[in-house]
Amino acid sequence: MMSREAANAAPTDPVTEEYSTYAVVPGPIPRTAPVITSPGQGTVFTSNDPVAVSGSCPNDMLIKVFKNDVLAGAVFCQAGRFSVDVDLFPASNALVARAYNANNNVGPDSAVVTVRRDVLGLTTNPNVVPADRFFITSDIQYKGSNAGETLTRQLTISGGQAPYAVSVSWGDGKTDLISRSQAGPFEVSHVYKNAGEGPQNSFDITVLATDQSGTKSFIHLVAIVNGDKPSVVGTIKAGSNWSGALKIAWQLVVLAAVIVFSFWVGERREAFMLKRKIKSA
Repeated sequence: MMSREAANAAPTDPVTEEYSTYAVVPGPIPRTAPVITSPGQGTVFTSNDPVAVSGSCPNDMLIKVFKNDVLAGAVFCQAGRFSVDVDLFPASNALVARAYNANNNVGPDSAVVTVRRDVLGLTTNPNVVPADRFFITSDIQYKGSNAGETLTRQLTISGGQAPYAVSVSWGDGKTDLISRSQAGPFEVSHVYKNAGEGPQNSFDITVLATDQSGTKSFIHLVAIVNGDKPSVVGTIKAGSNWSGALKIAWQLVVLAAVIVFSFWVGERREAFMLKRKIKSA
């Protein structure tokens, strides 16, 4: 499958209008669902501390953990295991883990594990989740870049009390501090100087948000950073500089046009000669 982005990209050489094309090799779609082994079904937590959600998983896949259908964190599966820290919503949390390949194709869901966070002063009604619950999450699309390029992620703040302070630790020793005057989506970006040091050339990103009341929410994300650009598998040049493949195609088009033109001229000549014979008879 050819990358659609490459087809729409600007020429790599504006003088000769040279375009570099890249091949995208689809990875195997996960066939096995992750299994959440901890925490156990029905566990009740009475503190605001993060909870380690862990279990088994298809090796080398990106595991994303969701709480009530909201992305809570992501981590690579290593040696068939995963573990990601999650800050729970007040009251009920339905935890689900999903495995994704490098093309962001998702496999089957894990079995749902429902847990609760009951802290002094919060509702104890198992069917009630506070409408103004405060959390930060991210778009769930696969994000990657090459070293030296800008990687951008969209984050979204929901609930809580404005203004907000956001800390983004990019995993390479760099941290950005951001102030937000209101809830809603916003973008953060970073340029990695080197390829990722973790599994699959990854960096671990930790985002911590704090609202005016001091309530905190965080999310653990993954960025894939390659050291080099993908291998060039084809080059197309416009203008007077054509690649070999495009030259052949163009020659075939010209040859077909010549054949058609020659056939048309031959027919006209034959018709003209026939008319001359009729007149002279």
